[in-house]
Amino acid sequence: MTPTVVVLTALEVEYTAVRALLGHRRVTTHPSGTRFEVGEPAGGGATIVLALTGQGNQGAAVLTERAIATFAPSALVFAGIAAALHDDLAPGDVVVATKVYGYHGGKADDGGFRTRPQAWEIPHELDQLARHVAREGGWLPAPRPPVHFRPIAAGEVVLGSRNAPLAEQLRTTYDDAAAIELESAGV
Repeated sequence: MTPTVVVLTALEVEYTAVRALLGHRRVTTHPSGTRFEVGEPAGGGATIVLALTGQGNQGAAVLTERAIATFAPSALVFAGIAAALHDDLAPGDVVVATKVYGYHGGKADDGGFRTRPQAWEIPHELDQLARHVAREGGWLPAPRPPVHFRPIAAGEVVLGSRNAPLAEQLRTTYDDAAAIELESAGV
């Protein structure tokens, strides 16, 4: 049986890049109106379901649930652009999230902000599969970008500067997080 993989993106540019890799595309519409494009990668071997979540964890959570209920995928991938939190990442590098920190949980009082994050680990089977695919490298463009396996932080803020107070808070509190983005906690 051919595995089904759901690929979710937040931005149109991300969606368009994944869509360009799919052939034999057709549209499946969820009763709520969500449109999923279903296709196959050039080499076959899987059915890919593609959807656009829009920005933010809430929308990503809703579309993730719809995709799982509708397609019962073998795997679900969120593919998108993130902001680096450390100097060892360069534009175009690939980061596979080994853990997702939902960093907005916390308590603010007279003593300041105390984090109460949630964190989700990548399932072992998917971690192993992602590492195998990264080693094989056939899916990557030439020259092959570096692939990093590290945690990411997901919240509801677009980080516009690596010098912003939020960036410093994330580096201090979640020092192992490689990048920040807005949807993975929902996924």
